[in-house]
Amino acid sequence: MHHPLFQSLIDWSLTYYHSLPWRINRTLYTTLVSEMMLQQTTVATVDKKFQAFLLLFPEWADLARAHQDQVMSAWRGLGYYQRARRLHQLAQIAQSEDHFKSLLSGDKKLPGIGLYTKSALLSIGLNQPALAIDANIRRVLSRYVGKESTDQELWAFYEKHLKEYTQPRELNEALMDLGRVVCTAKKALCAHCPLQRGCVSQGVLSDVKTQLKEKKDITLVRLLVVKDNKILGYKKPQGYWLEGYLELPTFIIDDFDFHQYVGMNKDHLGCSPNFTIKSTITHHRVVNQIYHLEDLSVVKDLLDDFTALDYYPLDALWANTSMKMIRRMRWETQIS
Repeated sequence: MHHPLFQSLIDWSLTYYHSLPWRINRTLYTTLVSEMMLQQTTVATVDKKFQAFLLLFPEWADLARAHQDQVMSAWRGLGYYQRARRLHQLAQIAQSEDHFKSLLSGDKKLPGIGLYTKSALLSIGLNQPALAIDANIRRVLSRYVGKESTDQELWAFYEKHLKEYTQPRELNEALMDLGRVVCTAKKALCAHCPLQRGCVSQGVLSDVKTQLKEKKDITLVRLLVVKDNKILGYKKPQGYWLEGYLELPTFIIDDFDFHQYVGMNKDHLGCSPNFTIKSTITHHRVVNQIYHLEDLSVVKDLLDDFTALDYYPLDALWANTSMKMIRRMRWETQIS
């Protein structure tokens, strides 16, 4: 038996998005990898990284026995690096598909597996009845019923109207696709929505915009120093952005209370940067000013605050933004 309206949504999703790489030859392991990657990261970004990651770590055991630096290197560019550490931990705990399936059905708390991820693994990975309520599904179903709904209310709606009439995997992925492409946070494209005939909010939300967390602007000074074909860097400590990765020595301009980076006065270096690069990180818009220095005396008093400050080779575990800066400067340094 089918729910005609939601079946039309599923048919739409299968037509346009069935070819996403994590939806082909799926296993519980590949579903976990994709779910970890997709949290706080766009589909387009994950699409570029997913298959490359699986080529390096095709099975549970391959990921479990890998060194953490290998995993972090493969994750570079996806952001929110704590997810990579948790994925690595899970592989070391699970070791196999069957063991992870049994762990998932039990009550043991697993690293990185909250209510949403568990529901996604059950519904998408195992095709078992569950509603994986992420921001997309919450928004789509709340708009469909015409009111901001709690997770409990959405589960009740699923149990009453959808559970018996839809396949869990197809339904969850279709709702996520709809929220990502048509019924977005910034705009609802009701004319293109397969659910429009039953949606209480149909037509009302065509120009709706939700309040998004405002990004803060910060300016960072990055020092690029080369010695014996190696680059000066430091290892980001636990609890900081990009934990475990290497960054160029970095300072934040005129902010001495920002715990992520050491503060520096605007005119401390007394010269202009070689170039600037814009980036974003965790609700911040960043202007990176890069200085290629040969004499460190001007910042010697500030370098004591850095962890594991040393000269590292180009192929070390550099954070993505630092690597872009290094590559930009390679043509005028002795880095080979």
